[in-house]
Amino acid sequence: MAKKDRNKVENTAGPDIPGNGEAVIKGDTKVKLDSHIKFDRLDLMILLIIIVISLGLRIYGLDYPKAVYFDEVHYVPAANDFLKDGAVDRNDIHPPLAKMIIAFFIKIYGDYPLGWRAGSVVFGLLMIVCVYLLALAMFKNRFAPIMASSLLAIDFLHIVQSRIATLDIYIAAFILFGYYFIYMYYDQPPVLSKENERVRPVKYLILSAVFLGCAVAVKISAIAGVGGAFLYALFMHIRENRKHLLKSAGYMIQMIALFTAVLLGVFVLSHVPVFVRMAGQLKKQYAEDPQRAKQKPYISELMSQYKDRITYKRTFKFHYTEKFTHPYLSQMWQWPIVHRPIWYEWTKDPVTGMLHGIVAIGSLLFWWSFIPVLLDMIYRGFKDKDNRVVFILCGYLPLYLFWLSSFSSYQGWHFKGGFFYYMMPCVPFMALGLTETLNDLRDNKIGVTSIVIYCVGLVAFLGFFYPILTGIPIPQHYFDYLMKLNIFKNWI
Repeated sequence: MAKKDRNKVENTAGPDIPGNGEAVIKGDTKVKLDSHIKFDRLDLMILLIIIVISLGLRIYGLDYPKAVYFDEVHYVPAANDFLKDGAVDRNDIHPPLAKMIIAFFIKIYGDYPLGWRAGSVVFGLLMIVCVYLLALAMFKNRFAPIMASSLLAIDFLHIVQSRIATLDIYIAAFILFGYYFIYMYYDQPPVLSKENERVRPVKYLILSAVFLGCAVAVKISAIAGVGGAFLYALFMHIRENRKHLLKSAGYMIQMIALFTAVLLGVFVLSHVPVFVRMAGQLKKQYAEDPQRAKQKPYISELMSQYKDRITYKRTFKFHYTEKFTHPYLSQMWQWPIVHRPIWYEWTKDPVTGMLHGIVAIGSLLFWWSFIPVLLDMIYRGFKDKDNRVVFILCGYLPLYLFWLSSFSSYQGWHFKGGFFYYMMPCVPFMALGLTETLNDLRDNKIGVTSIVIYCVGLVAFLGFFYPILTGIPIPQHYFDYLMKLNIFKNWI
């Protein structure tokens, strides 16, 4: 189907609903989308191949380094707190869910590198599965899920974050799962209620709220993903009900209330293990100091501590009022162009001279080619209001633009910046966005040839950079060749 035709199709389940089911051109000419819609055995075989390859890329040398490195120094000890009787999560800057998941895998595999990092591998692979299923639902063909999941599978940043015990792969995964279910909610054809309103079964909406609640229970910054999901829901609601918006407003308010209640419920429930430990610790302190109860009752003090913890006052104070410096601190405009990657690990063997490095960096060919694709999608999103494009933009833009809020009042208001790995939740939407463009190129031989050349380039870049994504020792001259791509002179 030609690109102009792909963007003009609409759903026959009802007027003004774009994208799904048997498609028709506006007017009299019928056009069918690709017939493949549902996940079948061939999809399972393809996905298993992608997962096996992805697993190999992520577990090779997973035990390097043998000790905690980079931000593992914060999260591995915090995870171990959940495995000790009476200990309270020492990392109170972030919510506890990801640290509890890390603790779960430490309990299974032991307090060793495999135990620390196994959860990241699992959630990284689950993201690849989710992107496959999401692309299948969005594009209704087999090319798109293979392309999108492969782009994510071989992205450098995703590989690195899937091999380190930090929070970012978890927040990215839960946000992606939440977006998958909000898309599936609107992918269902609506039915008319007794009140003559167009409604859908709410199971996908509830699941979306559950997973986005989990994302916020990993990092507060996931609220940007919640905002993006709301934007997409608002867009779809207006598009489907533009002729009777006031009449449908009540249903929309009910859905927002349900979504918010579930999300907040998940967020609060994730803190229960922490609250139990806080109560036990405070009770012990009051038992050791009887005079303390006279100054402030136990329950009053406990509620005060709960309030401070659940509202994350210390987090906001740390981010917006305190001094913070770091050699790899960078501004958000630098991240899409891979201007300032981060070296998580760097050593040189004094005997052999071999270099060991692990760098958080994006797949250059993928990331740089996404920039014009993003600009085109923004134009098309406003011009054509294509729901697929709008969905991708509602995923990528809020998660990226959220970091405009990364400013500080310390010694005068200024942009504080952040870290390159903050882009991790954006990467699945980059894969879907690039797939949107590549999907339109496969209608002719030139387009297919271009796609093949592009994919060969992606694999070649992966092979070239893989040693410094995983800590494989390399000689100095190999590293010098890699750094010839450092066009910004800012990678070291």
